Amino acid sequence: MSATALEVTLLLAIGAGLVLYVLLGGADFGGGVWDLVAHGRTRERERSLISAAIGPVWEANHVWLIFVVTALFAGFPGAFAALGVALYLPFGIAIAGIVMRGGAFAFRAYGEPNTGWQRGWTRVFGIASLVTPVVLGMSAAAIASGRIHVDGDVVRADLVGAWTGPLSWVAGLLSLVMCAFLAATYLTVEAVQREISSGPFVWRYSTDEGIDGLSGSEGAFLICAFWLAAALALIGRTEEAKQNLRQLAALRNDVGLLSEEYDPATGRLLGNFPQAFSHIGLLHALFTIVEEEERRAVA
Repeated sequence: MSATALEVTLLLAIGAGLVLYVLLGGADFGGGVWDLVAHGRTRERERSLISAAIGPVWEANHVWLIFVVTALFAGFPGAFAALGVALYLPFGIAIAGIVMRGGAFAFRAYGEPNTGWQRGWTRVFGIASLVTPVVLGMSAAAIASGRIHVDGDVVRADLVGAWTGPLSWVAGLLSLVMCAFLAATYLTVEAVQREISSGPFVWRYSTDEGIDGLSGSEGAFLICAFWLAAALALIGRTEEAKQNLRQLAALRNDVGLLSEEYDPATGRLLGNFPQAFSHIGLLHALFTIVEEEERRAVA
């Protein structure tokens, strides 16, 4: 392999690592942002969900950042040095944010609930999760904007101005919004599966707490169940989505129709019959799963 081909291959690997870090690590940062803005009587449930969702993987996702930094250092030491000199301030802030975020996540997990210790580390976790993606986005914009110049062995870049221009602020805010959106996508599925679903079935809301003022329970809402199957396909869990869809499609009666709701306990179709929304949900989930499988096959 020629030197040029090796460099191109390494650049592609670095690019892939960055994409994975943005998608996976970015969702973790976004989870911290939602943790910071959680409020009201459900805030502790929201924070518990966020911790449960990112707990098993939040540290592992930083492997992609480590891979990118290592590959850049090994393959392009000149670029690594130039970026380290020109952007050492925002990079330092980002590293501090990552470390503080990780420490806060661990410390608050072992704190007594509703104490100053836990509340303090919760704030640190949220603020670090907000600041870090903003600074990383601003750094990326500084590189793209051409405000960093290398003349031989001399790096010419303003200590602060290189990464605080208008484009950098826009990129930083866009990075923050993107992370929050990614987290909301993953957390919505996690919340539905944890709070209001059982197997492939999804309820409109939990009736355990009597929030609707009515006694008893209601059936699983079929269009919500089909929405969950489509959402699972969109986040890459296509096998689980297909399994859910097969179980839900099997609920059709002898002429292939679905009702509004289904009671898993009695095996009865409930509510309006036939229900157009349920059939729309079935078709939407089916087309979504097929499209995602075709897209992944091409990729």
